[in-house]
Amino acid sequence: MASKNGFIKKLRGFTMVEMMITVAILAILLGLAVPSFSDFIKSTRLTTQANALSMDLQIARSEAARRNRNVVVCSSDTGSTCDATSDWNKRRRSIGFFEGATYNLIRGTDGPPEVLVNGGSGGPISYASTGLLTTTPIPVFTFCNRSGPYGITITFENTGRIKTSTGQSCP
Repeated sequence: MASKNGFIKKLRGFTMVEMMITVAILAILLGLAVPSFSDFIKSTRLTTQANALSMDLQIARSEAARRNRNVVVCSSDTGSTCDATSDWNKRRRSIGFFEGATYNLIRGTDGPPEVLVNGGSGGPISYASTGLLTTTPIPVFTFCNRSGPYGITITFENTGRIKTSTGQSCP
């Protein structure tokens, strides 16, 4: 290309070598970042599920006091029933109360299958109308990623309050 004064303008841009070096550096940086991001996603899922159960337990405790009756948190196949065995790895949970043999649903929740839940008491978690935990033995839940060594544990105080701790080892 000629300019106004007759000299040829030098074209500016990337050479092939510069482009190859840039692509190589980007590939190395992505190779380092992707595994860390994957661990971040797993950790976030774990925390989300532990927080969801913690919230369900807090709602059940407050509903027991508000309704002046026992309220339970159960594992559930449908999210609207209460399973007596309470396999806490089921995909759904429900909060409700019993009137005789009839289960009355207050709230149902979902959870992703990527998180393993160890523990529980082998049955529903029950709160009395005073907000105190009536389930015995006192349950302990440990949330684990299916591929990670560390988890989050939910424990209960005698009063029914919930404590969450991180860094627990998973089987």
